[in-house]
Amino acid sequence: MIREVRHQKIIQLITQHQGMSVGELRAALQVSAMTLHRDLNVLESRGLVRRVHGGVVISGTDSGELCVYCGKPAPARTRMMFFTETGQRLIACCAHCGMGLMRHAKGISAGLGVDFIHETVVDVPRGYFLVEPDVQVCCNPAVLVFARKVDAERMQKGFGGKIMNYAEIYSCFMDAPLSELPCGGSS
Repeated sequence: MIREVRHQKIIQLITQHQGMSVGELRAALQVSAMTLHRDLNVLESRGLVRRVHGGVVISGTDSGELCVYCGKPAPARTRMMFFTETGQRLIACCAHCGMGLMRHAKGISAGLGVDFIHETVVDVPRGYFLVEPDVQVCCNPAVLVFARKVDAERMQKGFGGKIMNYAEIYSCFMDAPLSELPCGGSS
């Protein structure tokens, strides 16, 4: 496995499990202890992970983290985390700010969101997004993240909004004039 891909996978696993032991990481990645040690050294030097007694956690996962886009606190349930090509970690409080951040930040190489129902980690390009549901969770207009389309559809039945896959929401936030965001909402 390529080192950068392995680093992304480490961060995804630690985020998803809210911390992991070194043994669990080694087993999940099927790498040697030395390879994992080197990977964790790199990620720790970049401020992405922190070693604790018995394992590894995402660095700075306290509730005091602020959204780099709007400045609000970044709650665990709606938070998005982006990684730049230089290894910098950018936190957004919600998918709305996350998409805005993608529009304005340079060099974003990966992104993770949190499934609104199951609170599991979602690789942003594989996610589904419910735009402008009748639910206020953070910023306005609301955008919720889901790992599975069926969950987004269930939420849409009760709260309205428009379901978009990653390509659609990316196009919406990247290509549309700011006056037209979030590209159509309720439908």
